[in-house]
Amino acid sequence: MDQFKDAGGITIPLHTVTLNGINGKSFSGSGLGEATEILIPVDDSHLIQISYFAPDPGQLGFEQIIQAMLATLELI
Repeated sequence: MDQFKDAGGITIPLHTVTLNGINGKSFSGSGLGEATEILIPVDDSHLIQISYFAPDPGQLGFEQIIQAMLATLELI
């Protein structure tokens, strides 16, 4: 989060998210554009970090595609 604060700022503060029944934390920040970070704990010392940046100036539905992909997330 500090890197986003230095580059542009936090646009959506840290909050709890659930992806396909998996709990984690997320925040969004700006720098060269709007990016979202999702952090999912695996155990006490490991986590999965998902980062995405999906500008869609042509309104082609990139955000909906990302949300559909995230909805299929499974930890095996």
